[in-house]
Amino acid sequence: MTKEQYINTSGIILKNSRLKDTSAIITVLTEGSGILEITKFGYNSKKNYSKSVLQPLNLTELYLEIKQDRKTIKDCVLSESFGNIKKDYRKTICAFELADSIIRLKVYDLKDYSLIFILFKKFLYALNADASHYLTLTAYFYFRLAWCLGISFDLDSAEEGSLNNLRISNKLHGIMKEFSEHKFADINEIDYITEREFIEFCEMYKKYTGYHFGNPIQIRTSLIGEE
Repeated sequence: MTKEQYINTSGIILKNSRLKDTSAIITVLTEGSGILEITKFGYNSKKNYSKSVLQPLNLTELYLEIKQDRKTIKDCVLSESFGNIKKDYRKTICAFELADSIIRLKVYDLKDYSLIFILFKKFLYALNADASHYLTLTAYFYFRLAWCLGISFDLDSAEEGSLNNLRISNKLHGIMKEFSEHKFADINEIDYITEREFIEFCEMYKKYTGYHFGNPIQIRTSLIGEE
C-alpha cells in the first residue's frame, strides 16, 4: 500500500490545460521541486473556489498530496496575482512567452530551478510595477537566466564589440555591461534596448547558449513592434 506524502511549496502557475470535463493539469514552477504537473480535480466545476487562485502567472502557496507518483492539490492560497500585468495586453504576452520558455528549458538540477523561480518572480514584480520597456526587461531576464544555468558573459575581458568570438555592436556590449551591474529593482536606470538591439541580442543569445548547452535557448521576437 502506497503511503501518501504531503508538501508545502510556493509556486508560479505557468499554464493550465483541461484534463477531463471538470479536471485540469496545472503546470507550476515551484521554489523547491522544479516544474510540476499537478492534477486539480473539479477545476472547471462551478463549486471550485480555487480556480481563480490557479490562473497562469499567479504566485501561490500550494499544499500538495503525492500518491503513486500523482500530485494533486489539496489546498492553495493566492500570494500575488500581478494584476497590473494582466490589465496590459503587452505585459501579459511578455510574461506568457517567458513562462513558455521556462517550460521548454531542459534543466536537471533542482538548485537551478530554485534560482529560476526567484528570477521569474523578480521579473513579474518588476513588470507589474513600473517597468514599461518590455524589450529591455525581457533581454535582462534572459541575461540573468544564463547565469542561473551556469554560464555568464565574459564582458570585462572581451574586447568591446566581441563576445567569445561573436561580433556584437558596441551599443549592445555596453547595455550588457549595464545588465551585469544592475538589479531588477533599478531596471529603469538601464539604457533602453531598441528593436534592432533586441533582435541582435536574441541572435547572439541563441548562438552563445547553443555553444555552451548544445541546445540553444531561443527567444521569441513577437514583442517587436509592440512598443
